[in-house]
Amino acid sequence: MTLLFLILGVVGLYYGAEWLVVGASRIALSLNVTPLVIGLTVVAFGTSMPELLTGAQAAWSGSTDIALGNVVGSNIANLGLILGLSALINAIPCSREIFKRELPLMLLASVLVFALAATGVISRFWGVALFVSLLAFTWATLRFARREDSELEATDVGGMELDPAVAVRLGVEIPRAVAGLVSLMVGAWLLVDAASELARNFGVPEFLIAASVVAFGTSLPELATSMVAALRGEADVLVGNIIGSNVFNLLGGLGIAAAIEPVPVSQAVVTFDLPVMLLMTAAATVALYTYGRIQRWEGGVLLLGYCAYVAALYA
Repeated sequence: MTLLFLILGVVGLYYGAEWLVVGASRIALSLNVTPLVIGLTVVAFGTSMPELLTGAQAAWSGSTDIALGNVVGSNIANLGLILGLSALINAIPCSREIFKRELPLMLLASVLVFALAATGVISRFWGVALFVSLLAFTWATLRFARREDSELEATDVGGMELDPAVAVRLGVEIPRAVAGLVSLMVGAWLLVDAASELARNFGVPEFLIAASVVAFGTSLPELATSMVAALRGEADVLVGNIIGSNVFNLLGGLGIAAAIEPVPVSQAVVTFDLPVMLLMTAAATVALYTYGRIQRWEGGVLLLGYCAYVAALYA
């Protein structure tokens, strides 16, 4: 039953994120919101909802190790597994705009969380501060997007064909978005409960289960979105989704969890897991800055780094 709940939790998170993103995107389009705003807010938020809700559910049930492990593991998976696999499919160029805003923000958020974790506990105050920082990031993104509205054309967002000329039936899309949110909540509850039970049954630390199994499960929406974007050659969507998701995870997922319940951080996490996350972040950043793209061999290196991290967890 525990394994069944684990699988059902992953399925609930995956389809919940898909329904939420599709429904919310089409609702936004029907209200004449531009595709850029949708991509930078709805899609990034939607694909990060599993991490946010899983972290909140874990903190609420007192499993703060799952909340922390999920965020750290998901960010490592986003950069190593997802970005690495995507680059192996197709070399990933990067626009200059991402260099100016998203990449520096991801680096800053990663360093900030590491500094907070090094103190031994992420308090409620800092949890609220991280979440407020996420709201500021979202506000700044919307403000920037409005300045470029006149230059935008309809594009694909996260692999979905978005045509503003198509009339959207709100009576269908609103229930779809609500169903997605409900599915995410149920999936998060099942996944956290099953992961905690697995850890107890096998004597495995909750952080280890969260950083591997739970992190992979909650990263499935980003994986699906990125694979489609890589196959279609939509590099900006791919890179923007991964970077935006990492920022949402650090500021939103960990921020909400710490605001609910202070998150203690073990010395092992500070000396191993968080440095791996910083190293993967730095490696992806250097590759993008140096060549303006992540080439296939660099994607292979990132993927090997992720595999080595997971192997080290269970060594």
